[in-house]
Amino acid sequence: MDYSFADGGCNFADMDGGVIMNNHTDHTGCGCPSHGQAKGKALSQWLCLRFLSLLLIPLTVWLVISIVAHAGDDYAAFIAWLDTGLNVYLLGAFIIVGCYHGALGVQEIIEDYVSTQRAAYAAIFAVKTAFLALAVLCIGSLILIVMK
Repeated sequence: MDYSFADGGCNFADMDGGVIMNNHTDHTGCGCPSHGQAKGKALSQWLCLRFLSLLLIPLTVWLVISIVAHAGDDYAAFIAWLDTGLNVYLLGAFIIVGCYHGALGVQEIIEDYVSTQRAAYAAIFAVKTAFLALAVLCIGSLILIVMK
């Protein structure tokens, strides 16, 4: 029996290339070179999502309270509020943390539900690019608003 991992997964193949065991859950002795790395990456991604969630809780509470408190204000009052204290920094942190959390969350969904590796990589690349563009546009707009 030849243990080939040409597709990057944990597939046991016979000498003719036919898959004998696919998607096995017991990796004891499978020799899969990427199994340990994948497990570590998944754990660190899971921890990162939880940490970002914890960061988003106070930032979201602050943002909702701020929006409710200044709901009837005009643009000049909004700019004055944004220029006082840490508001611009907290809003920037909310944008960055929210976009990163969103990108990781959508990536997790793609990894779980997209069956082909090529399509998953393409979708993850598109999602990360979109969230990065969103974050850059939001932070750029925030800087332009404050600099005026």
